[in-house]
Parts: sequence; C-alpha cells; structure tokens
Amino acid sequence: MLRKKIIKLISKVLIISSIVLALLMPLNPCCASANKRILIYHSHTAESYCDGYDVVKGGEDLSNKLRKKGYTVHHIIDKFDTDYKNSYYNSNRMLKEKDLSKYDLIIDYHRDSINKKITSKDKNGNEIAKTMFVLTKEQDNYFSQKATVNKIEKELATISSSDMVRKTWEYKKGITYYSQNLSENIILLENGFNTNTELEVKRSNTYLSYSIDKILNK
Repeated sequence: MLRKKIIKLISKVLIISSIVLALLMPLNPCCASANKRILIYHSHTAESYCDGYDVVKGGEDLSNKLRKKGYTVHHIIDKFDTDYKNSYYNSNRMLKEKDLSKYDLIIDYHRDSINKKITSKDKNGNEIAKTMFVLTKEQDNYFSQKATVNKIEKELATISSSDMVRKTWEYKKGITYYSQNLSENIILLENGFNTNTELEVKRSNTYLSYSIDKILNK
C-alpha cells in the first residue's frame, strides 16, 4: 500500500515538473532568430543572370535560407521598374507605407552589370558570385548602415573567401538615397553580375545567410 502511494506521488511530481519546464522554456530555445524579421525587395526586378535566373529568384533563395535559420522573412516581389527611371521612387513609396521599425534588416537585392565573367572561389574551390554593398553618405543613417555592412563583409571574408567581397560603393545621395534615409536597417546588396549563374548566386546566398545570421545574433 505504501509502495503504491510513493509511486503515485512520484508520478504526480514528474507530471508537475514537466508542465513547469514546458512553461519556462522559450517557444524556440535553439533559435535566437525566432523573433527577428527581415524584409527583402527589389527596386530592379528585371535584373537577371546569364542562364535566365533572376534577382527575384535569388531573393527568394536567400529568404528561404534565412527562414530555415528561424527568421520571419517578408519577400516583396512587386515590380518597381516597369518605368525604369522611377524604380527607386516606386520602391521608396512602398517602403513609406510600411512600419519599417519592426524589421531588423531590410535588403534591396540587386545584381551588378559587367561584360566579363567574374567569380570568386570559396574555401572548397567552388565558384561563387561576388557581392557588393552600396551606401549613401549624406543621410543620418549612414554610419549605422556602414557598421552593419562592415560586419557582414567581415563574416563573408571569414567563412567564404576574402575575394568574395568587392569594395563598398558609396554615393553622396544616390536616387532618393536608395531609401536608406528611411531606416538605419536598410542596405543595398548587389549579388553577382549578369555573367554569373544560378548555382554561383545560390552559393553566395548561402554565405550571405550565414553572415547575416551571425551579425543579427551578436
């Protein structure tokens, strides 16, 4: 009789303990990125690579890689460049309609243009697309954005190749400051050239996702 009571008591203690632990544990204990949000959009949706892969698909690939790391990613695929000269004005208008304060990082995802094949090699010898960031200097968020870009570049050089990152291009104002005056978390990324391939871009996205994850969780 006493043995049964002891077993029953132990069972109750175990049940109560498991409930308490469940309540105390975070919803996603192994993912520090669970409550962080990223916005990706394309001022120039028509930009594509040599095999027909385009920046919108590249942006979705990066979005999915970040989602797998626990981020909530809002990928906007609206066409802002149907009238090319107004592309940045159109994307700027879209951003002004959103609450940008809820995003930890906002990326205008592009591709650069050049007429020759340019790649880098990662530490495994695989060809990857080179990346470059674009900043505007004459707006209040410049130093915060430059600090973010410098951190991403440092991580990219560490985990992929020091040759992967091209020198950051800086304008005074650009076109509407490339919207960087709207939030300190906005950066403009150029992933690869028109001569790169889908695979090279996706490999670079893998390194970008690791680097972004690293800097957002420091």
